[in-house]
Amino acid sequence: MIIALVSAVLLLALLVPVVQVWRWRKGPITALTPHMRRRLREAAADGRRDFALQREWVDFAQIPPALILALEIAEDNRFPVHHGYNFGSLKRAVILLVRRIVSGGSSITNQTARNAFLTLRRHYWRKLAEVGYTLLIELFWGKRRIAEVYVNVIETGDGVFGMGAAARHYFGRSLSELTPDELCRLAVILPSPRKYDPRRLEAMPDTPRRLYAVARRACALGRDPLARMTWTPARVPMAAADFIQRLLWIHDFYATEYRLGGIGRRSFRNLLIRYHFDCSGLIKAVLWGWRGLSRRRNCGVRYRSNGVPDVNADTMIEMCDGVSEDFSEPPAAGEICWLPRHVGVSLGRGLVIEATPKWLGGVQISSCNRDSELFPRRDWQRHGRLPWIDYEQR
Repeated sequence: MIIALVSAVLLLALLVPVVQVWRWRKGPITALTPHMRRRLREAAADGRRDFALQREWVDFAQIPPALILALEIAEDNRFPVHHGYNFGSLKRAVILLVRRIVSGGSSITNQTARNAFLTLRRHYWRKLAEVGYTLLIELFWGKRRIAEVYVNVIETGDGVFGMGAAARHYFGRSLSELTPDELCRLAVILPSPRKYDPRRLEAMPDTPRRLYAVARRACALGRDPLARMTWTPARVPMAAADFIQRLLWIHDFYATEYRLGGIGRRSFRNLLIRYHFDCSGLIKAVLWGWRGLSRRRNCGVRYRSNGVPDVNADTMIEMCDGVSEDFSEPPAAGEICWLPRHVGVSLGRGLVIEATPKWLGGVQISSCNRDSELFPRRDWQRHGRLPWIDYEQR
């Protein structure tokens, strides 16, 4: 045991200088990575004399936020909040492996370490070095530098490395000139970049196409891709903007990892620990003080706290003020929209965030009583103002 600990410390000490060089060298990194050199050797062995690497460095300031957001959804939806490893994805990958289904569980930080410092060969020593690099770059670099290096060293095609080169190769334009639709197409090919073509999305399997649809919807909301939610204690009445921010944070970082639970007091309290929500439970969890991945019991929630009772969807709409059936104008931000036995919260732009077992993932966004190219339509019957939300406070 002592020998193993000493070996791990020595390994980390040897890796620190390499990581620090990449940290302080803020400009383009012109050196070939081990993975790039391996691709050159493979091409030479196959007799491909015309093979050449395509690379184009893009500074972080020039990377479209929509691209980073699409990469988070396609590869690592908890990148802004984890410390190197997405344990939810690892757990899911292990469960699928037991069922003999191969699924990746690597985070963006893992992939950055692997593509920048190592090769993709499957070996125990490579995995051990990857763990060391992952911990060090999380410690020394920060999310902005990790995202910048990842976007520029990831393999995006046969001999194509980096999103800047991929934009030129597939679309003939610079990365900053691509549309959100094209950026999402680039993001979803990364599991098999030499197999898929972002211009022919219909040839991809179901999973990349589904992630593409989710990424387009997320980009339409305009969230800051590297934002970290600060979980202040819940206060009632809660400002409508704060209420919506908490709901969107739950949607962004938990919608693709967890399934829904049931409805009811005992079921809700038990499932809350595992971040499952039903339609009214999503609203109650925020108002009761749910605080994300808090180490506190039940993630900081105190049952029926802040004067908010445990009511179902139909009772909740009866407690609202200014209930109306008029949807000629979108409901104000923070108002709830109601159907029999179901509620959602208006985002104020003709969109509603809701939790429903009919859609895989649980917390989703729909279009309010109108057709949309990005969001599924749901026809609500009533809307009203919750008594625990302050709609005047900014």
